[in-house]
Amino acid sequence: MSAGWPMAGPRNLERRMTPSRSLPIRLIAATAACLAFVTAMPIGGSAADLDGPPPRARQAEVWAPSERPALFHGFYYGLSAGFGFGDSVLFNGLDDSRALASTEPSGFMGSVTAGYNWRLGYGLVYGVEADLGLMDVSAEDKLASDGNIYKTQLGPLWGTLRARLGFMLSDRMMLFATGGGAFMQVDDVSVGTAAASTALTEDFQTGYVIGAGAEYALSDTMSVKAEYLYMDFGRISGLSANGSEFSFENEIQLVRAGLNFKF
Repeated sequence: MSAGWPMAGPRNLERRMTPSRSLPIRLIAATAACLAFVTAMPIGGSAADLDGPPPRARQAEVWAPSERPALFHGFYYGLSAGFGFGDSVLFNGLDDSRALASTEPSGFMGSVTAGYNWRLGYGLVYGVEADLGLMDVSAEDKLASDGNIYKTQLGPLWGTLRARLGFMLSDRMMLFATGGGAFMQVDDVSVGTAAASTALTEDFQTGYVIGAGAEYALSDTMSVKAEYLYMDFGRISGLSANGSEFSFENEIQLVRAGLNFKF
């Protein structure tokens, strides 16, 4: 061996190996620290989002007041049409317990409607409603027991003024009961084969009306309804041309559908 190169002993070999052993350990520690720092950044950002206030758009959506108008409250008007049927009975003025003849008139009935509703608590609605309409309710001629001919022609004018009390089954569905007064024009109700024995009246009869129905709101300003009305006009009495007494009793049942518009 050359004398110019000293021999490396055990100590020199150990001194040269020491830096090469510590280098991997330092690299591993530095990499772990970087990973921990990078991983901690998104976690900190998420925590800040959770602790901070909600976005403005979401907050406005939650707390914005509702501008929807109350259904079945306020003034409304509408149209209705249906089928009317009933009974008309002729009585002899000398014996009110014995009917001389009876008919079952039927026909079309239509009206314009106007009313006002008030909303109460617990789903209750009360209001007032009026009808003014036309009808063509009549029956075929009937032979009376005294040999005369009984004719029935009701209309053309009729109307009602009623109170209503309703209960809301849902936000848009209401059941109601109604009752009040009614009037009807008796255009031609007569009996007799001769002019002297004919009993004729062309007048208005008044009575009462009761009924029930259901109404459903199609939108905030329009609703449809189905309704049943029973109208009893009591008894109207008179004299025939020859002075004979007579009386008539009339009642009508109406099944109809309607469309209401709310202001």
